[in-house]
Amino acid sequence: MYDINESLSEESFESNQCDISNVTPDLLKDFLSANSGGQRVAELPMIELALNGSEESSEGNDTAEQFCATENQNPQTRQEDLLRELLEPVLRRLDNGYIGNKQNPGSSELSLLAEHPDAHVRIRVAQMGYLATADLTRLAGDQNENVRRAVAGNHNTLPADLTRLAGDQNVDVLRAVARNRNTLPADLSRLVKGKNVDVLHRVAENPNTLPADLTRLAWKSEAWVRWTVAGNPNTLPADLSRLADDEDVEVRCAVGRNRNTLPADLSRLADDEEVRVVREVAWNSNTSPAELTRLATDPDAYVRMGVASNSNTLPADLIRLAGDRDFEVSFRAKQILRIAPPIRIRFVR
Repeated sequence: MYDINESLSEESFESNQCDISNVTPDLLKDFLSANSGGQRVAELPMIELALNGSEESSEGNDTAEQFCATENQNPQTRQEDLLRELLEPVLRRLDNGYIGNKQNPGSSELSLLAEHPDAHVRIRVAQMGYLATADLTRLAGDQNENVRRAVAGNHNTLPADLTRLAGDQNVDVLRAVARNRNTLPADLSRLVKGKNVDVLHRVAENPNTLPADLTRLAWKSEAWVRWTVAGNPNTLPADLSRLADDEDVEVRCAVGRNRNTLPADLSRLADDEEVRVVREVAWNSNTSPAELTRLATDPDAYVRMGVASNSNTLPADLIRLAGDRDFEVSFRAKQILRIAPPIRIRFVR
């Protein structure tokens, strides 16, 4: 009678003569369960997926053969490594959508894998966009911080679970919570009180962040936090007015791009020494027609292109731009005036 314990014993590993020719999934599950420290390996479908999967069966056997041929490895760790190698086909099936997908989001196999003892599997499961919210809730309390970070970054995670994760001690988890569009404004307000710059940056870019919290972040000494505040659609015009005088050019560019920026502040930015800032002003729909008239003669072609594309540009300025020396500016102005010739595409055989 075939004895799997004898074939996969430490002695056979040491001699590199372990026999897997008669190993079946059931035998391997029983063996791994008996040697896994009480973990629920036998209840999981990973062995069938690794050895019997239509796409992965040969790879699973090749993996086992490679294990038997491994040399200079500690025999005490080989059983754990065998389990890890057999999981690789399962992880690939997760990535390729064979387990849990848009057509089968509540897969029982996926729920079982969410309880898997290997953290690498739970991380992959927590990252899946079609994982059931009940499984995400359970994984939100996982001991592994990388699993919790994956849950915090999942767009299906419930706001209540994100509230719990907003009190996490791990910075990476907090960063993912701050970036998630399901995070409640109250939880983002909690994160604003922290000191980690990367977390504050993610809070500043979240469209759920309250204007009052953005005001607080607009005073931060880190330029990239102020830059993100300047680009947030919830930032108040008063804060944008102050940021329009910021010493950092990227911050001023973001103010010039923001649709909440007042025309008076855009007029000030139109005189900025950095042409990148002036370009943003020319494209902003809040820029006044008078300011656009002045920018229509700007030496920078991209500024004039912005004027030609702006809905506030006066017809007289468009007519003048239709004769611009730059072909693209001229063509764009003619398009707006609807006098541009139609574009004809000639197919050459």
